[in-house]
Amino acid sequence: MGRKPNDMTLYEFKGTWRQIGQQYGEACRDGIRAMTYFWKDRVFAPVIPHVSLGKLIETAVRFVAQIKSYAPEFMEELEGIAEGAGLPLGEVLMQNGAFELNVAAPVYFGGCTSFAATGKATKDGKTVAGQNFDWCDGSEFAAMKIVPNDGPAILGVAIVGQLVMFGLNDRGVSHFANELVYPKSVIGVPSLVVGQKALSQPSIPKALRCIAQTPCAIALNHLIAGKEGDMIDIEVTPDKNGYILPDREILTHANHFQTPFLQPHDMADQIFFVDTYLRDYRMKQLMEDHYGELDSELAMEFLRDKRGCPTGICGMYDPELPLAERGGTIFSICTVPEEGKAWIAPNPAEYEYREFML
Repeated sequence: MGRKPNDMTLYEFKGTWRQIGQQYGEACRDGIRAMTYFWKDRVFAPVIPHVSLGKLIETAVRFVAQIKSYAPEFMEELEGIAEGAGLPLGEVLMQNGAFELNVAAPVYFGGCTSFAATGKATKDGKTVAGQNFDWCDGSEFAAMKIVPNDGPAILGVAIVGQLVMFGLNDRGVSHFANELVYPKSVIGVPSLVVGQKALSQPSIPKALRCIAQTPCAIALNHLIAGKEGDMIDIEVTPDKNGYILPDREILTHANHFQTPFLQPHDMADQIFFVDTYLRDYRMKQLMEDHYGELDSELAMEFLRDKRGCPTGICGMYDPELPLAERGGTIFSICTVPEEGKAWIAPNPAEYEYREFML
């Protein structure tokens, strides 16, 4: 049986960041409204049933000062999303601070596998980079092209209602992210704001700087790769950062720390990410086995890999797992920044990829 066709719509938003937010909110209004209760009832209730929606919103609102200081333009966008969707700003902040709400209680979900390769590792020397995003089943997401009045245009994918941190821009910068589990979280800049800020930079050094110098709220891994072959991985925490350089022009990352001095603090094996070590090893193995042949087509095949199913690189829904751990790969993205192209799919084991261009 063949894979299902991919009828994903590419939304395009232009103008000031507030106008972009308003257009986003209007275009995805129903989905954004529904996601408030998805987060509360499907994501948080199974693990922190005692925390009310009001408490989650109250916690998310505490990030406002940090967002305004770090990226006032994205505060404008968030306000615009709320206006366009006809929602209180607090609900939009809750959705965009959802990965940080372990500030309210210890909460970790999902698991992602990212990669990048360039130079001698690839078939034509061009950079190829991407990831699978694993999350709770039923999450709604959208592909979008954002063209601000000032700064690079962005092509990427996001859970509906959230900012975009998975994708590439028209200056040849790609950015991807993986959740990490660290024993400390603070009221800082939400990871989605950091990720979109990185995607708004004109170069890899500037993207790295805006990540490294951020007072981040939680631990997160950022993988950035560019059209000129530069790539680096940065594991950020509220305390310190670790850097990982490519090996033979290949980078892979899942949901555990690889920096030696951060590994003693890693809690991935105690939460939902015990398969992270296998996913990272498998992705690295696949890329090494095809060294010098790597391109977007091969990368998409790797992202479909189901070894270890249901918790492989391409995760699948497993009704036998506890509700809090049920999910899988909800979307997949592969980019070639030099060409300004992205291939995006829902779970790629079930759906075809669709090509989009900046």
